[in-house]
Amino acid sequence: MLGIPPGDEVIAFFGYLYPGRGLETLFQAFALLAGRRPGVRLLVIGGDNQVSLRVQNRPNYLAELQELAQKEGVADRVIWTGYCAPENDRGSLYLYSADLCALPFDYGICLNNSSFAAAAAHGLPIVTTRGLTLEAPFADGENVLLCRPKDPPALAGAIEAVLAGPAWKRKLGAGALALAEEWFSAEASLERTLKVFQPREG
Repeated sequence: MLGIPPGDEVIAFFGYLYPGRGLETLFQAFALLAGRRPGVRLLVIGGDNQVSLRVQNRPNYLAELQELAQKEGVADRVIWTGYCAPENDRGSLYLYSADLCALPFDYGICLNNSSFAAAAAHGLPIVTTRGLTLEAPFADGENVLLCRPKDPPALAGAIEAVLAGPAWKRKLGAGALALAEEWFSAEASLERTLKVFQPREG
């Protein structure tokens, strides 16, 4: 589907494209990686969110990102899939093609992030960012690998550590999948909802 040689390494970003999602950090980190790993590719899965971009007065944000890829010298290694409708399986197939998912949000990861939930449900090792607070289910080095926001060298180092360590890659992927099953499955959501409505003693 993507025309990527079997031996290449694929880093995926999944979700809508708008400011605050750490995409500038990701492109700068990817440029650092590309200089050290000739077979690495960046797969940007998703389209821009025009509603959000109009609110932020950044209607040409996608063009800005494409210009940044050119400026960083990595445009030929970036694949843009565009928007993937939820009713077809294209987005899922793209995620399964990746070696890891990078979600370097400017304000850190949280459980209600749908991009994280999707990547975790596919068993992908996930490199993301730690905000001012971190919810208890996230375990750095166990079900996610965390780094500082807006820090391209730190992000590049974290991604490279996962790519270079097959055992760690498997561990993080398994941890992410377990987190998804515990927090994002229909059964888990129903169980938490029922607990909310259970009568309290006393």
